[in-house]
Amino acid sequence: MYTVDSNFVHTFAGNPLDRAQHLRKDQAALGALQRSDTSRFLVFHQLKVATNASGSLAWIPQSALPSELKSLVFLGLKNGAGHFAASLAAEVTPSPIEAFSDCRQAVAGLSVEDAGIVSQARAMLDWHQRNPYCAVCGNPSRASRGGQVRQCDSCNKHIFPRTDPVAIMLIQNDAKGEFCLLGKSQGRMAQSNFYSALAGFVDQGESLEEAVRREGDDTDENGNPIRGKTKEWVVTREVSIQPGDPFNRNELERVIKRLYATQLFSDVKVTLRPVPQEPGEVVIVLGIVEQSTGQLSGGLGYSQSQGVFGQMQLQETNFLGRGWNVGTNITYGQYGGLANLNFSDPWIYGDKHRTSFRTSLFLSQQVPQVFQSEENGNIRTVKGYINNGSNSAYETGRAYTNVNGGNAVPDDVNLANDAALAAGDTVSWFDYEGDTVVLRKTGGSFSFSRPLNGGNPYKDAKWNVVAGMSFAEVRPINFAGESRPYGVSSKKRGDGNGVVDKDEIVCVAYNCADSNTLIGARFATTYNTLNNPRNPTSGNFFSAGTEQFLGINSDSPTFNRLRASYTQFFPVDWLKLHKGCRPKPGEQADCPQAIGVQIKGGAIMGEAPPYEAFCIGGSNSIRGWYNCDLAVSKAFSEVTIEYRFPLISIFSGELFMDAGTDFGTQADVPGEPGLLLNKEGSGVSVGTGVIVTTPVGPIRLEMATKNFSSDYRFNLGVGWKF
Repeated sequence: MYTVDSNFVHTFAGNPLDRAQHLRKDQAALGALQRSDTSRFLVFHQLKVATNASGSLAWIPQSALPSELKSLVFLGLKNGAGHFAASLAAEVTPSPIEAFSDCRQAVAGLSVEDAGIVSQARAMLDWHQRNPYCAVCGNPSRASRGGQVRQCDSCNKHIFPRTDPVAIMLIQNDAKGEFCLLGKSQGRMAQSNFYSALAGFVDQGESLEEAVRREGDDTDENGNPIRGKTKEWVVTREVSIQPGDPFNRNELERVIKRLYATQLFSDVKVTLRPVPQEPGEVVIVLGIVEQSTGQLSGGLGYSQSQGVFGQMQLQETNFLGRGWNVGTNITYGQYGGLANLNFSDPWIYGDKHRTSFRTSLFLSQQVPQVFQSEENGNIRTVKGYINNGSNSAYETGRAYTNVNGGNAVPDDVNLANDAALAAGDTVSWFDYEGDTVVLRKTGGSFSFSRPLNGGNPYKDAKWNVVAGMSFAEVRPINFAGESRPYGVSSKKRGDGNGVVDKDEIVCVAYNCADSNTLIGARFATTYNTLNNPRNPTSGNFFSAGTEQFLGINSDSPTFNRLRASYTQFFPVDWLKLHKGCRPKPGEQADCPQAIGVQIKGGAIMGEAPPYEAFCIGGSNSIRGWYNCDLAVSKAFSEVTIEYRFPLISIFSGELFMDAGTDFGTQADVPGEPGLLLNKEGSGVSVGTGVIVTTPVGPIRLEMATKNFSSDYRFNLGVGWKF
């Protein structure tokens, strides 16, 4: 049973002013009120209110109002007279004002009516002081509608004061209420003996009950803040502001952006607390809410290298509270599979250069695209070859009889497989025709990446360098898991006696070995001035790198691979299909479209195995050909010109032209798989596509021609080509 004292009035609920909302949009009327001799102005200095010697509010007329005003807010009308709140520049102390008092202290000696006015005035002036810039475009904003709204003249947006509800709670230990939880002020009242009930702002989408539970759990039984799993240094290393530095709002905003960029926190709140003993100093308090950083995902998909595949991924992005990323990925598909364990540290502890570290271990089994061709067959594995003039040029590894009316070895690998099947040999769906070349790789890698920021981890560095090493054991096998170091074109028929020349037998691995050991060191650098990492419209990107592989034994090749690329974007404003390209007056355009140009190339020096050669063709190469269908080479160059433009909603369009060449180096690849499969080596494609923006990134649906012919190819790509 609760009783209410009808004579009780809340301290801030007795504001007598008529807020006169109808005058807020009438600039002429507000101007007349400001110039009226009957209007009164309440002056604030550093958010302290002007008071007389008696402690009452010091209202002054317009004639006594100083000229050095920062803000002016219309509070309302009283007996027809306008009442305004004015904020002065920090260095101004006008007369006849006798003193400036802290608002909370002044309220204790004010009437209920005056306390309500002070509360309204201080809140509005504080909001204007904290929000001088537009929250949408970042340009300066100005007070409007009598100071009740801020107006951005750049994007024509209206910014209103934020009004968050506050929950005040009394937490009891039991139903009897013998004990309750109180809080002691940590600010200006820290030295007093005052305690109060807990209070806090109610978050968006949060019930009052949830707010009470959250605020009540902020401290442990000793009164210390409850800490999450994230180490304190993971947070503080993102803070560029040091004790004693002048307060800089822009720098504080950059700190908040960096904290959000870690993807470890769902909310970052900032509170500025004054230091009673040091006027003019503040303590920056960061209220950080951790978010879930563990993820388990899976799905089904299709790729040319894996066929139909299923995937499961487990990832933790804040391992041990250190911001470490640990994950595993398991993929099993029609043509192969992958098991991967990876670890990365985005910023090595204590490193002033913001160096990152990455390492991984993997076991993979896949069909290499260099031995495939959409139109001209592929390279099949064979047990071995005999070049002695007999009719046993090669063995497929299958049992077959009664071929062409006798027991002769078939001239064609395809015929050999057909004969094996006729003899009762079975091939499952996952055998992929049994004798396809498969590479089984086991290995790992590690790398360090460092932005060239001169030792300033908060500098936006355009240059970045990478150095690392890799190790892998590569075994050529068939789908039965049997060692298969040799291969032959599936359309090769031999000389009439079934004999295939030695030069037409492909050594799948280096030195025709059952396995190769690849040990390499990698060095790379990048330069990035793109205006947007996802869909840039201006700027450029340059990358160059080298990989040096070292021969440690006879089955370990020594070679060097160089690669480089340059991309430039030019903003254009041609098509206006998307409504964002036709903004209404006062609206900001949302029409990202650009011409992108990319040039890239590479070269291999030394005896690289054929599976390490460059592949030309596919959704991320020359799009008029399928993956690796244009060339398998030791050198290449590609040029792409692409126009991107928005269409409707999540859909965008593109027009492109690709051109690429192998410089005649297909013959330099051991075994010449590209020439055996009749790959053209050079070509041009022209096409168009539709891009769908999805939560996992853009998905491209493209159609392209081969050499300006009527021969079209359709591609499905994930992510932008560049």
